[in-house]
Amino acid sequence: TVPGSFVGTIDSYLTTKTGARVLNENLDGFFKEDLKYLFLEKAEGFDNPDIFDAIILDEAQDILSELNIEVIDAMLIGGIKSGSWSFFGDFNHQAIYDIDTEEGLRHLSERTGFVQAPPLKYNSRNTKKIGNNASVLTKTEQPLFRPGTPEGDDVEFYFPASFGLKIKKLEEVLENFIEKRGLPPSKVMVLSPSPDELKRYHSDKINEFLAKGVISGSIYAYKGLESSVVILIGFTSLLDDLNQKLLYVGLTRARTNLVVILDDRLQRERDQLLNEFMIKKISK
Repeated sequence: TVPGSFVGTIDSYLTTKTGARVLNENLDGFFKEDLKYLFLEKAEGFDNPDIFDAIILDEAQDILSELNIEVIDAMLIGGIKSGSWSFFGDFNHQAIYDIDTEEGLRHLSERTGFVQAPPLKYNSRNTKKIGNNASVLTKTEQPLFRPGTPEGDDVEFYFPASFGLKIKKLEEVLENFIEKRGLPPSKVMVLSPSPDELKRYHSDKINEFLAKGVISGSIYAYKGLESSVVILIGFTSLLDDLNQKLLYVGLTRARTNLVVILDDRLQRERDQLLNEFMIKKISK
């Protein structure tokens, strides 16, 4: 990195800058509000306020609360009104935290004028089959693909009738990609909406694959990242607003192969989403 620059999360910067001690109790409240207020209280008294010439912020849809805008204002030479900044985000499909993005944009516009660029038109990450499945299952617009984008393999859906069978299916899928097809374990990612749910999906065989380098984590933690193979597990619903957003983020992390392992009761919800898409398509 360039001397004087910082690459990382806002929270990690604020924690370092304030010297705050992170405790396990009430972590959500600490990072959501307490740390920000502590930084703002101390900002004027810093001996060497290393505020920045410019700020480039990704995943802005998860950050643009009124309080976070105040923090960014204090971090930037000239502040939000006169400083140099660029924010990037998917404000429609990937706002999975409890932040009102429309309200955040309103607060931003009250402070300064800015140009809001149009959404990106092309899906440059997924194969056509992955991108189209993500669109169908999350009721989002069908993506455009650049010439030469591969069709790719079919998206695999499994609906085991018991939790034990879900464990067995996950073992089989990992074995297929890593041992039979020879894919490096680091190219395989297992994602779940909930870290607690993810912890339940363990066996000696799964732990062995994890030890070899298979990536495992929550959709929240890996938003913005990608992997050649993504295996989604742990969904309890597909239809409510939050799970639709989490599903979109999870599905679109996969570059070449996507596997979805769901409760057997969720097959009806998956089929409902497919039927709604077909009805909408026919009615056009």
